[in-house]
Amino acid sequence: MNDRLTVSELWHGTIAIVQRHFGSFVVIAALKVLLPSLLGLLLFPELFEMAAMGKPMKALPSGYWLYMLVYILATLMGMFSISAAAADADEGGGQTMGAIVCGVLRVIGKAFLAGLLFMAVYGAAIIVVAVVIGIVVGGAAIVTSGGMASGNTGSKTFAIVMTVLLMAVIFPLVIWASARLAPLTGVYLREALGVVAGVKRAWALSKGSAWTIFKLVLVVAVLGFALSAFQLGLVRMGFVGGVGGFLAAAVVGSLSALLLVYEAAGLGLLYRRLLEREATVSM
Repeated sequence: MNDRLTVSELWHGTIAIVQRHFGSFVVIAALKVLLPSLLGLLLFPELFEMAAMGKPMKALPSGYWLYMLVYILATLMGMFSISAAAADADEGGGQTMGAIVCGVLRVIGKAFLAGLLFMAVYGAAIIVVAVVIGIVVGGAAIVTSGGMASGNTGSKTFAIVMTVLLMAVIFPLVIWASARLAPLTGVYLREALGVVAGVKRAWALSKGSAWTIFKLVLVVAVLGFALSAFQLGLVRMGFVGGVGGFLAAAVVGSLSALLLVYEAAGLGLLYRRLLEREATVSM
């Protein structure tokens, strides 16, 4: 087998997996992604209408945060269940979908802690960069102004330099690191590793494949953007509130669930292919 991971291999492999398990995956997506979304539309119609129209929300309704917690947990369970089946070489052949769903509950905690770790590292990096830029810009402002630094000029310079670094350095590094950590879902699902050990394992597995993974992430991002534009178009056409709004939400929610199915299956297949590549290279 070729030890070089390709976008075409992952793309067509994901499509094949979804086709083989379409019924099961659709049921998972409907119960754990689409249904909670439609439930939220019924419980908080005004809130969703304001969000769709881009209007500011003055106050959140009672029970909204509890709903969001349930919605996030349900989405993670659905996504991990699909990834677990796709990551298995037998594609869950020895397990029922119910057993797979139960098996992913322990993974949610690890994924949450890994996400916090990821955010903490990059948050700290941004703070350090901001402090260094502030010192350099402030010092330069003092030198060039003969000891009388202008706060307004210094603030503008700091904002410009920080924005350039964020756009040209920090964000690309975040995207690259996210690509390197893409196998993390499969690692937590299939290997008995802790949070930090799982991050190291995912990083090692994706070595040499970050660019391929990034291109796949880009495809998903473009599809997600197109779906958001489609939703906005429906809102502009008047499909907000009432039966029309509910039908529009059902259509957009179904497409979103389908996109999540492919994304989750792709993550599982990615882990499996990286394992196969690792075994081939080590021979």
